[in-house]
Amino acid sequence: MGKLTVVVDSAHGHGVHALLPSEPAVCVVEVPGSRQARSTTGPGRHDKGATQWGDSLEFEYEGGTPRALHLEVHGRLRDEADDLVGAGEVNLRQVLESGTRQVVEVPLTKGGRELGAVELCITHRAMPDKA
Repeated sequence: MGKLTVVVDSAHGHGVHALLPSEPAVCVVEVPGSRQARSTTGPGRHDKGATQWGDSLEFEYEGGTPRALHLEVHGRLRDEADDLVGAGEVNLRQVLESGTRQVVEVPLTKGGRELGAVELCITHRAMPDKA
């Protein structure tokens, strides 16, 4: 059994600047193959054109390390009804080849355009099997 801990630090860029500061923004993280495949941060704080979270999300899994992580930033945008700011993907196997604790910046895209990025700290650890 293993555990991935994903700390969602902050988001920045054009899409994040378009968020209404009075409305909460959240980051949804999905790790296919984990026991709880989807987890959401609490509302972020808007600070100097970025959104800050600092939330720690945990994903337990059995078998091999999950291959991918998908994330989405949602919040109320100024000119659109759609609340999706942008989405991004992380190849976990590639990231974790460099070590069990990595900080990565994940590009946020929507409609084929890059609209910012989210900074994550990903920690992986194997947990002993319970007998």
